[in-house]
Amino acid sequence: MSPSRFATRSLLSVIDPLIAIPIPPLLMLLSLSICLGCSTVHLKPKVTDVADYSREKDIKTYIISLDSRMDEEAYQIWSQEHIETLQLDQDNPDYQGIPIYEIHYHFVLREARYRPRRIAFLVWRRSTEDVTKLEHLFTYIGSRVPMQNWILR
Repeated sequence: MSPSRFATRSLLSVIDPLIAIPIPPLLMLLSLSICLGCSTVHLKPKVTDVADYSREKDIKTYIISLDSRMDEEAYQIWSQEHIETLQLDQDNPDYQGIPIYEIHYHFVLREARYRPRRIAFLVWRRSTEDVTKLEHLFTYIGSRVPMQNWILR
């Protein structure tokens, strides 16, 4: 028996049971497997905690705990929505009359380890052209600095 004949027979032995299944259940099985795959791959990361560690009157520092990583753009979108929701570009919730000059966002991943791991760092700063707005300065993904060192910065 030639190798190509053997490959054809083994392929047919796999396909034959699938052909025996009626079309509606086969389509249902196929669509269910595709849907389950998509939902597990595309789960959105959830924010589990937002902590405020501000030490200065005009600089806010937030530690955002996540259950999984996001892409770079998602960190910026989340922080922008947070600024808009709390109106941090207009008011300082802790000190009336003192505008916020800069906001630091530390995104951390809480895992089954002793210390959380920082996965992203964003800085928003008061715009020099329009002092009524905060603008995104930069996003840094990842960190090799232990958490106890970067909170103090």
